[in-house]
Amino acid sequence: MNPMFYFLLPLTAVLAATANAGKPILDSNGYRVITNASYYARPLVSMFELAGGGLTLNTFGVNNCPFYVGKEQSEFEDGIPVKFSDWESGDGFVPESENLNIEMDVKDTVCFEPTYWRISTAPVVPVRLLIKTGPKSSNGLFQIRKSEHIRT
Repeated sequence: MNPMFYFLLPLTAVLAATANAGKPILDSNGYRVITNASYYARPLVSMFELAGGGLTLNTFGVNNCPFYVGKEQSEFEDGIPVKFSDWESGDGFVPESENLNIEMDVKDTVCFEPTYWRISTAPVVPVRLLIKTGPKSSNGLFQIRKSEHIRT
């Protein structure tokens, strides 16, 4: 099984944002991240973890559903792309520091349910926060914020 993905906002590792709130998020090529487009993202990796690849869907324990967001084991695997939607300003680009939905851009899964991200707790001790997939929900809003601690 792939290592679980325990970061709330890993996308800052791949997406470069501008300094002011509401400014467009930029992809790794310097283009605006836009609605209805798919993007491959890489999780932020600490010095205590293996690098791994892009984002993917994993199961937790013996259950096949629901899915949790994880990362590919090989750094050569791009994983599954993500899409951004439903931010308040409704601009055609993804703005920094606005609540938005993130969805894995996959056609069908064995769970037959949407793959929008939401925060969940793992049934383990100590309790960990995970990103679980499913229908849109009130605990499924995320923000992309610029971090001064990210090295490019």
